[in-house]
Amino acid sequence: MLKLNRVIPLVVLSSLLTLSGCSVRVSNFMEMAETAFSEPEDFVFTERALNDLTYATVYVKTESSPQIAAILNKVSGGDIQPQRNWVSGSREVIVTQRGRIVASSGLAAFPRHISNTHADPLLCFTEKMRFQQDLTTCPMTWEREAEFLGHGTLQAQRIAVSSSFSVASTTQTYIHPDGTELDVIEITEQGIYADNALFGPQSFTNTFWLANGRTVKSEQWLSQQHGYASLAEVKPYSGDLY
Repeated sequence: MLKLNRVIPLVVLSSLLTLSGCSVRVSNFMEMAETAFSEPEDFVFTERALNDLTYATVYVKTESSPQIAAILNKVSGGDIQPQRNWVSGSREVIVTQRGRIVASSGLAAFPRHISNTHADPLLCFTEKMRFQQDLTTCPMTWEREAEFLGHGTLQAQRIAVSSSFSVASTTQTYIHPDGTELDVIEITEQGIYADNALFGPQSFTNTFWLANGRTVKSEQWLSQQHGYASLAEVKPYSGDLY
């Protein structure tokens, strides 16, 4: 389960100093940390803390755990296959690519690795949006494997996943956590996990909301243990702004 525990002050403070390159206002940090300790409540930044954020942050929530905040720890992949490494207060890590979880560490029943990520249509959708081009010219199917650890074992199991995509014909208005109204395009992904020893065949529907060439919110299926995960951009990474 994703959670914030009492190691968050040291972990987050260290990360803040690394990412921002400057000192952090102690009062704001303590306010954030105090709120984070109110498990099992969802963690939400106060307006004051949100306005003072100087580092890229996302909200992460699953059907089995409350909402947490994760901060950007590392970027990789350049412009071709941009991946973002996010860390929680309890040192759990998820890696996203254009808003999709493609790897994780320290999290049970999360995909440890997704293959063939260079062919994910989300890369094309966000690139086309960035240059105001037609998203429907992108590939609309994707095949890959998701790697999970077996129950009570360290042995990895790879499960074939196939999916198809559709693009909404009109935009929607999305209220960003910072209060900004964004025009977003909804991408719907219908997919299925092949029959396997962990949870059998599993169909799913993922949704990604894109604005200005990036994914600002997503709902994506993880596993039977966690159900769907919701990711929402709180403060974007500067390298993702166009």
